[in-house]
Amino acid sequence: MKVILTSSLGGSIKADGRKIPIPLMNENGQLDRIKALWRENSKILLISGTPDDYSRNDGIISCLKESFYMSGLFFFVFRIV
Repeated sequence: MKVILTSSLGGSIKADGRKIPIPLMNENGQLDRIKALWRENSKILLISGTPDDYSRNDGIISCLKESFYMSGLFFFVFRIV
């Protein structure tokens, strides 16, 4: 198991009041570090700063799933708690 701690990976832009998925940011080299550790069909667990805000969390996970795929990071399970 690998644990990666980060406050934000980017992965979206706001257009017309909606979040649109984009590839994860790599300005700080974080994406490169994740790719170096990544295994195909990984299991991802995100810990939310606002666990009771179900609507917000659903939007975040939906967008991030696409962003991970766009960044070449394929996974088996993607959950948020």
